[in-house]
Amino acid sequence: MNEHKKYIQDGLFGTLHVKVDHPTPGSGNTNNGNTARQFFENITKVAEVT
Repeated sequence: MNEHKKYIQDGLFGTLHVKVDHPTPGSGNTNNGNTARQFFENITKVAEVT
């Protein structure tokens, strides 16, 4: 599970330059509106990574 999660996180960062499900100090994690926007605007690239 953790290896697959890391693979997807690295792939999305390498392709879209977004961090997914990483903790951020004082504000939870990186799953926010900006991340979601990048994710859904580039759904073809996301499909290649996942």
